[in-house]
Amino acid sequence: IFFRDNMSGSEAADLDEILKLAKEVAQEAGEVVIKNWGQGVCRSEVELTKSGAADLVTVTDQESEKIITSRIRGRFPQHAIIGEETAAEKYVLTDAPTWTIDPVDGTTNFVHRWPWTCILVTYLVNKEAHVCVTYNPIGNEMYWAVKGRGAFTKSPRYEGPIHTSGTKTVGESVVVMEVGYRREEQTIAH
Repeated sequence: IFFRDNMSGSEAADLDEILKLAKEVAQEAGEVVIKNWGQGVCRSEVELTKSGAADLVTVTDQESEKIITSRIRGRFPQHAIIGEETAAEKYVLTDAPTWTIDPVDGTTNFVHRWPWTCILVTYLVNKEAHVCVTYNPIGNEMYWAVKGRGAFTKSPRYEGPIHTSGTKTVGESVVVMEVGYRREEQTIAH
Protein backbone atom coordinates (compact mmCIF):
# COMPACT_ATOMS: atom_id res chain seq x y z
CA ILE A 1 0.00 0.00 0.00
CA PHE A 2 1.44 3.36 -0.93
CA PHE A 3 -0.56 6.52 -0.35
CA ARG A 4 0.27 9.82 -2.04
CA ASP A 5 -0.77 13.12 -0.57
CA ASN A 6 0.39 16.72 -0.27
CA MET A 7 0.20 17.42 3.44
CA SER A 8 1.43 20.41 5.37
CA GLY A 9 3.91 19.97 8.22
CA SER A 10 1.22 20.34 10.90
CA GLU A 11 -0.96 17.68 9.27
CA ALA A 12 2.02 15.34 9.03
CA ALA A 13 2.80 15.90 12.72
CA ASP A 14 -0.80 14.98 13.54
CA LEU A 15 -0.44 11.74 11.56
CA ASP A 16 2.75 10.96 13.49
CA GLU A 17 0.81 11.29 16.74
CA ILE A 18 -2.05 9.21 15.37
CA LEU A 19 0.33 6.51 14.12
CA LYS A 20 2.04 6.37 17.51
CA LEU A 21 -1.30 5.94 19.29
CA ALA A 22 -2.57 3.37 16.77
CA LYS A 23 0.55 1.25 17.27
CA GLU A 24 0.35 1.54 21.06
CA VAL A 25 -3.32 0.53 21.27
CA ALA A 26 -2.80 -2.36 18.86
CA GLN A 27 0.02 -3.67 21.04
CA GLU A 28 -2.02 -3.21 24.24
CA ALA A 29 -4.94 -5.11 22.69
CA GLY A 30 -2.41 -7.70 21.52
CA GLU A 31 -1.37 -8.29 25.12
CA VAL A 32 -4.98 -9.27 25.88
CA VAL A 33 -4.98 -11.67 22.94
CA ILE A 34 -1.70 -13.27 24.05
CA LYS A 35 -2.88 -13.54 27.67
CA ASN A 36 -6.04 -15.31 26.52
CA TRP A 37 -4.38 -17.44 23.85
CA GLY A 38 -3.37 -20.32 26.12
CA GLN A 39 -5.25 -23.60 26.08
CA GLY A 40 -8.11 -23.80 28.53
CA VAL A 41 -8.46 -20.05 29.01
CA CYS A 42 -12.17 -19.28 29.07
CA ARG A 43 -11.65 -15.84 27.54
CA SER A 44 -11.59 -17.40 24.08
CA GLU A 45 -14.93 -19.13 24.49
CA VAL A 46 -17.65 -17.79 22.22
CA GLU A 47 -19.88 -15.23 23.90
CA LEU A 48 -22.25 -14.81 20.97
CA THR A 49 -22.53 -14.99 17.21
CA LYS A 50 -23.47 -12.18 14.86
CA SER A 51 -24.39 -12.91 11.24
CA GLY A 52 -23.80 -16.67 11.32
CA ALA A 53 -22.38 -19.63 13.23
CA ALA A 54 -18.80 -18.71 12.28
CA ASP A 55 -19.14 -14.95 12.96
CA LEU A 56 -18.00 -15.12 16.58
CA VAL A 57 -17.51 -12.72 19.46
CA THR A 58 -15.41 -13.61 22.54
CA VAL A 59 -14.65 -11.83 25.79
CA THR A 60 -11.22 -11.15 24.29
CA ASP A 61 -12.83 -9.24 21.38
CA GLN A 62 -14.80 -7.16 23.85
CA GLU A 63 -11.85 -6.50 26.19
CA SER A 64 -9.56 -5.55 23.32
CA GLU A 65 -12.07 -3.16 21.78
CA LYS A 66 -12.70 -1.51 25.16
CA ILE A 67 -8.96 -0.87 25.63
CA ILE A 68 -8.59 0.59 22.15
CA THR A 69 -11.67 2.82 22.27
CA SER A 70 -10.86 4.06 25.76
CA ARG A 71 -7.36 5.17 24.76
CA ILE A 72 -8.55 6.83 21.53
CA ARG A 73 -11.41 8.66 23.29
CA GLY A 74 -8.99 9.80 25.98
CA ARG A 75 -6.68 11.41 23.42
CA PHE A 76 -9.13 12.38 20.63
CA PRO A 77 -12.60 12.74 22.21
CA GLN A 78 -13.94 14.56 19.13
CA HIS A 79 -13.14 11.68 16.74
CA ALA A 80 -15.77 9.11 15.77
CA ILE A 81 -15.03 5.44 16.48
CA ILE A 82 -16.56 2.49 14.65
CA GLY A 83 -15.73 -0.72 16.50
CA GLU A 84 -16.65 -4.07 15.04
CA GLU A 85 -18.06 -5.40 18.30
CA THR A 86 -19.82 -2.24 19.49
CA ALA A 87 -21.02 -0.64 16.25
CA ALA A 88 -24.74 -0.42 15.87
CA GLU A 89 -26.20 -2.51 13.07
CA LYS A 90 -26.14 0.59 10.90
CA TYR A 91 -23.60 3.36 11.10
CA VAL A 92 -22.79 6.24 8.81
CA LEU A 93 -19.22 6.86 7.77
CA THR A 94 -18.83 10.61 7.37
CA ASP A 95 -15.96 12.87 6.32
CA ALA A 96 -15.16 13.56 10.00
CA PRO A 97 -12.03 12.04 11.56
CA THR A 98 -13.02 8.42 12.26
CA TRP A 99 -11.24 5.39 13.68
CA THR A 100 -12.30 1.89 12.64
CA ILE A 101 -11.36 -1.03 14.85
CA ASP A 102 -11.43 -4.78 14.55
CA PRO A 103 -10.16 -5.84 17.98
CA VAL A 104 -9.59 -9.48 17.02
CA ASP A 105 -9.67 -9.96 13.27
CA GLY A 106 -9.81 -13.70 12.81
CA THR A 107 -11.85 -14.51 15.91
CA THR A 108 -12.65 -17.97 14.53
CA ASN A 109 -8.92 -18.59 14.13
CA PHE A 110 -8.35 -17.31 17.67
CA VAL A 111 -11.00 -19.61 19.14
CA HIS A 112 -9.48 -22.62 17.34
CA ARG A 113 -5.89 -21.63 18.23
CA TRP A 114 -4.91 -20.99 14.61
CA PRO A 115 -2.26 -18.23 14.86
CA TRP A 116 -3.62 -16.04 12.05
CA THR A 117 -5.38 -13.39 14.06
CA CYS A 118 -4.63 -9.71 14.38
CA ILE A 119 -5.76 -6.32 15.62
CA LEU A 120 -6.77 -3.75 13.01
CA VAL A 121 -6.80 0.00 13.72
CA THR A 122 -7.44 2.52 10.93
CA TYR A 123 -7.77 6.30 11.00
CA LEU A 124 -9.84 7.90 8.24
CA VAL A 125 -10.53 11.48 7.18
CA ASN A 126 -12.93 12.30 4.33
CA LYS A 127 -13.62 8.54 4.12
CA GLU A 128 -9.99 7.89 3.16
CA ALA A 129 -7.50 5.88 5.18
CA HIS A 130 -4.65 8.05 6.46
CA VAL A 131 -3.14 5.64 9.02
CA CYS A 132 -3.53 1.86 9.06
CA VAL A 133 -2.03 -0.52 11.62
CA THR A 134 -2.27 -4.32 11.64
CA TYR A 135 -0.73 -6.23 14.53
CA ASN A 136 -0.44 -10.01 14.83
CA PRO A 137 0.43 -10.51 18.51
CA ILE A 138 1.00 -14.26 18.17
CA GLY A 139 3.73 -13.75 15.57
CA ASN A 140 4.80 -10.36 16.98
CA GLU A 141 4.38 -8.80 13.53
CA MET A 142 3.24 -5.23 13.01
CA TYR A 143 2.38 -3.66 9.66
CA TRP A 144 1.54 0.00 9.12
CA ALA A 145 1.00 2.56 6.40
CA VAL A 146 0.65 6.33 6.49
CA LYS A 147 -0.85 8.22 3.59
CA GLY A 148 1.95 9.54 1.42
CA ARG A 149 4.72 7.62 3.20
CA GLY A 150 4.44 3.97 2.14
CA ALA A 151 4.01 0.78 4.12
CA PHE A 152 6.30 -0.81 6.70
CA THR A 153 6.65 -3.85 8.92
CA LYS A 154 8.42 -4.82 12.11
CA SER A 155 8.76 -8.49 13.00
CA PRO A 156 11.36 -10.80 14.53
CA ARG A 157 12.60 -11.53 10.99
CA TYR A 158 12.54 -8.13 9.26
CA GLU A 159 12.04 -4.44 9.92
CA GLY A 160 11.61 -1.89 7.17
CA PRO A 161 9.58 -0.91 4.12
CA ILE A 162 7.37 -3.39 2.28
CA HIS A 163 5.84 -3.34 -1.18
CA THR A 164 3.90 -5.50 -3.58
CA SER A 165 5.75 -8.07 -5.66
CA GLY A 166 5.01 -6.50 -9.01
CA THR A 167 3.32 -9.69 -10.24
CA LYS A 168 0.96 -8.82 -13.08
CA THR A 169 -1.33 -11.88 -13.32
CA VAL A 170 -3.38 -13.95 -10.91
CA GLY A 171 -1.79 -17.10 -12.32
CA GLU A 172 1.63 -15.97 -11.05
CA SER A 173 0.27 -14.83 -7.70
CA VAL A 174 -0.27 -16.38 -4.31
CA VAL A 175 -3.98 -16.10 -3.53
CA VAL A 176 -5.43 -16.83 -0.11
CA MET A 177 -9.12 -16.66 0.70
CA GLU A 178 -11.70 -17.86 3.12
CA VAL A 179 -15.35 -18.54 2.50
CA GLY A 180 -16.45 -15.98 5.06
CA TYR A 181 -18.81 -16.27 7.98
CA ARG A 182 -21.60 -18.06 6.21
CA ARG A 183 -21.27 -21.81 5.99
CA GLU A 184 -24.34 -22.67 3.91
CA GLU A 185 -23.67 -25.13 1.05
CA GLN A 186 -24.47 -22.49 -1.59
CA THR A 187 -21.96 -20.01 -0.11
CA ILE A 188 -19.17 -22.58 0.14
CA ALA A 189 -19.82 -24.00 -3.35
CA HIS A 190 -19.40 -20.60 -5.02
